Amino acid sequence: MEYTEVSLPPGVAAADGQLLGNLQIDAKGQLWVPDGSNYRWLDYDTNTGKFTSYDWPNDVRADAGGNSMLIHPNGSIWETSGNQVRMLNTATKEFKFFDPPSYVATQKPTGAYGITVAGDGSVWWAEDTADRMVRVDAATGKVEEYKIPFDGYAYPRRMSHDARGDIWVGLWNAGLLMKLDYETKQMTFFAPPTETSGTYSVTVDRKNNLIWVSEQQADKIARFNPKTSEWVEFPLPDSESDPRRLEIDPNNPNRVWWSGNLSGRMGFVEVLP
Repeated sequence: MEYTEVSLPPGVAAADGQLLGNLQIDAKGQLWVPDGSNYRWLDYDTNTGKFTSYDWPNDVRADAGGNSMLIHPNGSIWETSGNQVRMLNTATKEFKFFDPPSYVATQKPTGAYGITVAGDGSVWWAEDTADRMVRVDAATGKVEEYKIPFDGYAYPRRMSHDARGDIWVGLWNAGLLMKLDYETKQMTFFAPPTETSGTYSVTVDRKNNLIWVSEQQADKIARFNPKTSEWVEFPLPDSESDPRRLEIDPNNPNRVWWSGNLSGRMGFVEVLP
């Protein structure tokens, strides 16, 4: 139960001015994280302790940092930021940028929050300020938008996908869990027992097909069974725990880790026999 701190390789920012974003790690121990203040993305090999830096293109002035990062099954790295999604081809070290059609047409902010990959390999992300879901074909780069059919401001946040490849999203303001069928594009809402729960982040137990979601406003972690429509809520022991990000423990699907921004805490909920 120890913490280990790893110093970053030097960059243009001062050591106390470095700002890392949402990180991801693959099964081989390769950790990816955006280093916005140094205009680069970093690949950290947890086995050797070595960093590989991918510098931001000189002609792009946008911050290299972002909200959510994704390791695609094809090896490419994706991230949401501002009003777009960025992609890094790790083989060629080339960055690409994908803007939604509505932003291209109007230049009005749409937001770019949670991200995941669907069953057909397409990448989806949430336009949190525009209440839309966006799909980009990873092969062709074609971008499509889909309005969330909610009467009001749903505010989609983080998401994940199930074993079939369908997408599950936390709708923070609506307090709902949403399923998006990646083939039909149909969106279905599920309401947890607690109202105004602040459904925020989603992680999926793909072995048992159980959907876990953080209820950030209620200080609870909830589990939803799509087969039975059964909800179980697990209250955290402290108020203002601010549970946001969730991750299934890769070694134990009954254990779900959470972290809280405002509380400065992390912990887990484990379902025992």
